[in-house]
Amino acid sequence: MNIWNRHFECMNRNEMRIVQGERLRETVERVYFHVPYYRQKIQQNLESSLGLSIKITVVEPKTLERSDGKSKRVIDKRNF
Repeated sequence: MNIWNRHFECMNRNEMRIVQGERLRETVERVYFHVPYYRQKIQQNLESSLGLSIKITVVEPKTLERSDGKSKRVIDKRNF
């Protein structure tokens, strides 16, 4: 078994960050769908950080329809 992988060892930082981000996303997606404990923890952390209780539905990348309309400015009127 060869532990040296020229492709990954010589990759520039930006490319490596992209690979790391993809691997992190895949790991989080896998535990979210297959480990109820982590699903609950992820939802709790989102609720506590956003201040909202929301139902999360994770879908495959690039499966959501793009909006046909013009984007709208959203103003946060919450008082903290």
